[in-house]
Amino acid sequence: MLSQAEQAFNKGDYSKASELALKAKEKAFETKKQAEKVEKAIEDTRTIISQIKSKYNVGEAKLMLSQAEQAFNNGDYSKANELALKAKEKAFETKKQAEKVEKAIEDTRT
Repeated sequence: MLSQAEQAFNKGDYSKASELALKAKEKAFETKKQAEKVEKAIEDTRTIISQIKSKYNVGEAKLMLSQAEQAFNNGDYSKANELALKAKEKAFETKKQAEKVEKAIEDTRT
């Protein structure tokens, strides 16, 4: 869009150039907001995994988080967000399942 604005400017179509430049600016702002939101989701997931990895096997969640980070670095913020949320969900699911098993083992011992 910015290149279109530059082309319109170079052709002397200042009205169209202004309109396209504004749209490009809005799109850049939206993309920045989305990136910040996804970056926070990734960081939250990283924190959760870090907190439980010493006690539970969170390999699948870590793999999903790694994929989310890769998608983020490639600029695919939608996919990165989806993967970060799935990784977070998987980490919680793993923790919940492991706690159930721990309780069952403990109940069996008593």
